[in-house]
Amino acid sequence: MAESSTSTDDRARVLLHALAVGLLSGTVAIAVRYAADALPRLIWPHAPDLVSAVAAAPTAWKLAIPTLGALLAGAVLTLGTRWSGATQGW
Repeated sequence: MAESSTSTDDRARVLLHALAVGLLSGTVAIAVRYAADALPRLIWPHAPDLVSAVAAAPTAWKLAIPTLGALLAGAVLTLGTRWSGATQGW
């Protein structure tokens, strides 16, 4: 009988952890979606859409923004690999 209650406690703990992870990941997904919509408006505030904003942007911005994004993505991937201890697949 004691083993059954422990099993129930473990199931409840796993369910609560799953709920917490689901809520956290859903919140992060909404935040990323909001950032993806809001950041272009911060960089190019006077254009009706992203395509016309980039077309009207100076050449330096057209080169700098993707370059900075690539550098940031590379840094995140490098630090994430080091932090997780994962090995590279190549």
